[in-house]
Amino acid sequence: MNKQIAQDFMETREQEFSGISNANGAVHGNLVWHSSISETPSPKGEPLEEWQFLQQAMENAIQQLEKLCLKVDEETSSLLEFQMAILNDHELRTSLKKEILKISSSEEAWKKLLNDLIHQYRELEDSYFRDRYEDFLDIRNRVLGILRGHQDNRNYEVSSIYVGEDLLLSQFLEMDLEKVKGIVLLNGNLTGHVGILAQAKGIPHLVKLKASASDLQEKCFGILDTDNAVLFKNPSNITISKYDS
Repeated sequence: MNKQIAQDFMETREQEFSGISNANGAVHGNLVWHSSISETPSPKGEPLEEWQFLQQAMENAIQQLEKLCLKVDEETSSLLEFQMAILNDHELRTSLKKEILKISSSEEAWKKLLNDLIHQYRELEDSYFRDRYEDFLDIRNRVLGILRGHQDNRNYEVSSIYVGEDLLLSQFLEMDLEKVKGIVLLNGNLTGHVGILAQAKGIPHLVKLKASASDLQEKCFGILDTDNAVLFKNPSNITISKYDS
């Protein structure tokens, strides 16, 4: 590990945060924070125009997922195909159009119906179907991002650690795993889509981190140790030396 690179980031004292991990070893790199889709109030417009905006955003989302399908294996592709099937669902689209005609906001209609579906799936007793709520959350955020012109933070350098509140399947598949060496989440779990894929690919993955978003939003150097389920922010020279040995 290059101590000079680490030294450049050591403007504050070392902080250590614990969580739950997949025990895939230790990595180091720049901690890169990824903000979540906000729940801010959405603008209203002419209902038919709002419906057209939403339809176009859904079509764009389908095209993005189709491109992802070409890059992944058959099993992972089937997960993305499930998301595309949701976006193409006639009943969902009919309900969305009716909702937009009532409230004149494509974003609010989309959030309302998808949040209802997410809640319904989270309440299911069958764990397999209950975990599929992640797919609805994934497409919810993707379409919202398209409607808002949101760009994910992908400013990855040679060695980076993804840090955020959550990481969903399609986001994981879009990451440059040559540069992203580990994943740290304030929420997340090890048994969902991302947890299973991270384990299969040997990517260090730490979830349920005992920290707040404000603790991790500054760009700094970090060490992720999933064997001991800890993240070091601005590690000291002593800590760096320990992981160099």
